[in-house]
Amino acid sequence: MFKQLFLFSAVFLVLLEASTPAAPSRESVVAGLVANGLKKNLAEKIIELREKYNTEIIKANASGNQKLAQATWNKHQELYHKLFAKVTKEQKAIYEKLNKQYHLYF
Repeated sequence: MFKQLFLFSAVFLVLLEASTPAAPSRESVVAGLVANGLKKNLAEKIIELREKYNTEIIKANASGNQKLAQATWNKHQELYHKLFAKVTKEQKAIYEKLNKQYHLYF
């Protein structure tokens, strides 16, 4: 009985692992953004800001401090505005199109 349960569990875990999609690597996300027309340095900065934001917002939300979470959100919005103030209108339009099309949320 134990052997059958063990085999079932092993097969189930293998199937579960096979059906779980892997998160795309940072490099593949940057490559995808570049392939769609964004400049590589802009794509890398966007991803870098997003990774930093995700880490900070998770910590802020985990603390239960709503003011800290809001301040973190505001700080990152300001950083995005500063970043996009330096790019061309064409690059900004490409980013906005990709953001709407793929719901990138960054």
